Amino acid sequence: MSAEASDKFVAKEAVEVGVILGGFAGGGVLLWTGVQAFDPAWVAEKPHSHGLLGILWAGFDLLSEHISPTARGIVLIVTGMALAGIGVLALLDAIYWRAPRLVVDTDGIESLSERGKGRLAWKDIASVRVIDGILTVSGSAGNDVSVKIADIDATADEVFAAVARHRPQLLPADKRGAVPA
Repeated sequence: MSAEASDKFVAKEAVEVGVILGGFAGGGVLLWTGVQAFDPAWVAEKPHSHGLLGILWAGFDLLSEHISPTARGIVLIVTGMALAGIGVLALLDAIYWRAPRLVVDTDGIESLSERGKGRLAWKDIASVRVIDGILTVSGSAGNDVSVKIADIDATADEVFAAVARHRPQLLPADKRGAVPA
């Protein structure tokens, strides 16, 4: 591996853990409930909640009182499989298809996020800083690029360390000594 290739820092889009876990958990619950719903004696509890949870419980109540056991089991299993499928797709996206959002290399810094897309060469960069959770790279000609820290899979300190390998003087004064060059 060349020295140039090892100096390249790429931060990809953040993993949506909530979607993955929610898809698998919701899908598993609905699959299990669907298997139980095949029993003719299965009856859902009367709804005693408000909002979205109350609507879901009312749907279970409707399924248990007005639809045949075979149909309600199939409806719940298919819905559970759809939710589990969303979890699988989100997991595959997290493993294989995450797009780069920030690149720090020997040529400069490039943001590929929707917020502040663009590329700045090292000679055109005036400063690199984080303000309100947004990494902002200020250009000397007034053109900035930025990326929201929560949208990438790297911390601000990791980005600062990557910048410090090339131009440590661009970092905020409190970060120059803390980040190894």
